[in-house]
Amino acid sequence: MTPTLQQFLPSIPAESAAAIGWIASAGALIGLALWLFGSRFSRQLVALVAVAAGAALGLQVPRWIGVTIASWSTATVGALILGVIGYIFHKGFVRIGLAILLAAWGIFAAWLLYAPDSKLKLPTRGDSTKLWDYALQFWNALPPDLRISAPLGAGAGLLIASILAFLLPRLAISLFYSLIGFCLMTGLGFLSLSQFRPQLLSTFPNEPRTQLISMAVAIAFGTLLQWWLHPRPRPAAQSGNSQNQPSADKGKG
Repeated sequence: MTPTLQQFLPSIPAESAAAIGWIASAGALIGLALWLFGSRFSRQLVALVAVAAGAALGLQVPRWIGVTIASWSTATVGALILGVIGYIFHKGFVRIGLAILLAAWGIFAAWLLYAPDSKLKLPTRGDSTKLWDYALQFWNALPPDLRISAPLGAGAGLLIASILAFLLPRLAISLFYSLIGFCLMTGLGFLSLSQFRPQLLSTFPNEPRTQLISMAVAIAFGTLLQWWLHPRPRPAAQSGNSQNQPSADKGKG
């Protein structure tokens, strides 16, 4: 693996390495399922994530507004509200998620192509450091080539996501779940291998272009498979004709 990819593998204490390895393995299996079949359960998955997010936000509401009210009640209300919104507008959430993912992949591709051997050193943020000042420090810490290529990669990802979302929405949903599943599968899979079989990490290609091509092929495979398995909406005219056909046949008889 290149130094760029190795930076994403965190250092784990020896006493918790086995537990984290097994958790990462379970997460990698979930990613595998999303990579191959996630789009078939898109509405349910988005609603489930929205319920969890609503409950998590609802737990914090009493503390944010300074009201002495049971946090479980606001968590329940938040879970119900966001769950219903996620279930109804799941395509909108998928489009937003696809835009974020493709923008992140555009930045990651720029990093692999133009700064594969550079190590990112995050600046330390003090208590009095403003968010905007820290963002400028972070930007200045990036390699010079990445300051030009990363915004271009993010913009290209956003443009592709917008085109797919409005012209090929079914393909966009398949691509979203292929991307997020592949990210979980590879990221947590690498983390699991680093704990149980670290010698296998050396078998992966080191050349950045080869890595990008391999990732693109895997993501394209998952996207096309899900696009083929994803249920196609039946045209309204065809559905109406199929319902009216039995009565017409009865009239003829």
